Amino acid sequence: MSPIDAVVNGDTAYFRNFRTPTVYSYSRSKQKWGRLPDCLVKDTSLAVLPVTHKGGIQFRLHTVGGRNPILDQEEHPEDEFTGVLYQLDSLRAGAPEAWHCADYPDMGIKRSQVTVVYSNDHIIAAGGCGDRGAVDKVEVLNSSSRNKEWFEVASLPLGVFRASQCICDSLLYILGGHVLDTNSGFSATKSASVVLIESLVTSRPGDDVFTSIDDLRFNESAFVSFHNHVVQIGGWRLDRKANQPLGTNLVHVYNKESDSWVRFKECFSKPRCQCFAVAFEDQIMTVGGYNKPNGLSTDSVEFGTIIRLT
Repeated sequence: MSPIDAVVNGDTAYFRNFRTPTVYSYSRSKQKWGRLPDCLVKDTSLAVLPVTHKGGIQFRLHTVGGRNPILDQEEHPEDEFTGVLYQLDSLRAGAPEAWHCADYPDMGIKRSQVTVVYSNDHIIAAGGCGDRGAVDKVEVLNSSSRNKEWFEVASLPLGVFRASQCICDSLLYILGGHVLDTNSGFSATKSASVVLIESLVTSRPGDDVFTSIDDLRFNESAFVSFHNHVVQIGGWRLDRKANQPLGTNLVHVYNKESDSWVRFKECFSKPRCQCFAVAFEDQIMTVGGYNKPNGLSTDSVEFGTIIRLT
């Protein structure tokens, strides 16, 4: 199992498999797994966003962007990027859940593997992969506005797709991901940046509001916000002696005051890179991943209160 996208809504976690449209759910209270209808597009991103339901606001699972298969593959061998948002819901009482077009306009920039954040009525779409490669653009939509419309704000320090995100103390962290590489096509990056959300949503194209922070310790890690700290779980690094990538089970926490990643004694039992992680109120849950890039996959699940932070 190689999850790439994970979100939490209440006590339920959702994650999407990296190479397929499959979406799984896990209910912590029921300790039960489920499989949801497959996503309608490739390389899409999961997000829990607000919808108006029976006169009130409820939160529903959405997909944002991705790639649509083109029917005429001979003339158009590549898939087409899209900015459409889909919502998972029952169209009528008693009907099974299904994906359908959400009540949100398409993103202005068509892209896949975009990093999506919801905070204080704003939906933020950062980076991604588009027709011209890795995207550095950031778009914002005010979900509480009557005239829902995406508008472009300040750009990321570099074009990146499949990046992780965390929100702590009203700060948005964009972490890792992949950048274009002239040799291999793309490569993992250890770069990370942070921005005050209020500054971002009120910024304009060209504004320099993102700040680069200390590089990550490993590539392709999982990240969660836990006890108001950014936590990096697992990943891989290059073993210089063996000249090969090795997975790790180590845990690092970002120290904002010293702008550094601090290693903690607590760790998970298995080395994991490209794994899935979510934070509940008192525990972190990790699922799947590989012991190293292109190595052995695992379906194992671990829970742990790995860090006690004050």
